[in-house]
Amino acid sequence: MHDRTILPACIMALATLSGCAGMGEERTERTSPPPSTRAAVAIGEPVRADDWTLTTQAVIEDSRCPVGTQCVWVGRVVVEVTVEGEEGTETRTLIAGEDATLRGTRVQLTNVAPEKGEAAIPTGDYRFVYAITP
Repeated sequence: MHDRTILPACIMALATLSGCAGMGEERTERTSPPPSTRAAVAIGEPVRADDWTLTTQAVIEDSRCPVGTQCVWVGRVVVEVTVEGEEGTETRTLIAGEDATLRGTRVQLTNVAPEKGEAAIPTGDYRFVYAITP
């Protein structure tokens, strides 16, 4: 007899708790914007977006985990870019994989090549792909 009252109580508790899963912070699926260019650009090569251009000036940080090693932290790539257009020129810092807003437009550095190895990457060997979404 006792088992018959516990089962409905457990079902009610489970239903109540599952209803709470949708409460709280609203989660949105994060999707990457389509790249504005399929070609990878080097340092100093501009990427055009509407009435302005984005040019990578320097790699400030490349702390990515070298290929073939295990790291506690995957690392990151930080670049300095200039944005030039009718509104003037500004210098910004972008972190690979993170969204930024430049001139009212969503920009993301989506790919950095080559992969990091044990040796330092010469500055001229870096290539970058940006996704620019209005």
